[in-house]
Amino acid sequence: MDGFKHVDLRSKWLWALVLAVVGLPVATAQVTQAEVSALAQFRSFIVDPYNHLASWAGENPCLYQGVACGGIEAGAFGATDAVSEINLSNLNLTGTISPALLNVTNLKILNVSHNYFYGPMPTGLQNLTSLSIIDMSYNNLDGTVPLGLLLKSGVTLLVNDNPSLCDPRITSCENPPDGPLPQTFSHGDDGLSGGAIFGIIVAILLIGGAAAGGAFYYLKVHRKKKQSSLNFERFTGMGVAEGEQY
Repeated sequence: MDGFKHVDLRSKWLWALVLAVVGLPVATAQVTQAEVSALAQFRSFIVDPYNHLASWAGENPCLYQGVACGGIEAGAFGATDAVSEINLSNLNLTGTISPALLNVTNLKILNVSHNYFYGPMPTGLQNLTSLSIIDMSYNNLDGTVPLGLLLKSGVTLLVNDNPSLCDPRITSCENPPDGPLPQTFSHGDDGLSGGAIFGIIVAILLIGGAAAGGAFYYLKVHRKKKQSSLNFERFTGMGVAEGEQY
């Protein structure tokens, strides 16, 4: 009997090892119902013409396309932690980015780049304390990048190549979604400010005006001097000595 027990125990360990190697899930990921609901709502705002997100169903988000749990790829052996990464890059998706993502509280990486998402960026993402990378580049987002994200330290934020999205780090934006920018906020360029440019223009105009005034004064004095000489010549009947011609 002891021999059979040892064989049975070895078989169980062997099967566990095989499942780990081939990457088959052997346990249901322990995620909260709030995360499941949040991802379902996030998915409902996405148009997926090529059905890349067909796996986004059921109660285990760790098996969803582009989702990782606890830093482990979706479907991997031992994926039991909360959702930590959503990577839907380059899937020809469109639609809007739902603020339901705010309920995926352990999210570290959000990558929806190289798609066709439109509408504003969701505000409040800065409240996800674990979030370290946000890549929404190469989409059709509009509005203004939320100030809270710009001021959040430790976050890599990529929003380039959204033609209608205003990034206050690059240019001035009207009506930021969460308040005006602080005066000390940098736009990320080393160029001259509007006030400095205005000052330079005024200085150039003043210098130009002074130069023009000086030239006018010189011509006026010169003509007056010449006229006085001519009048003196007529009055005295004397010619102007050679070398004093004007």
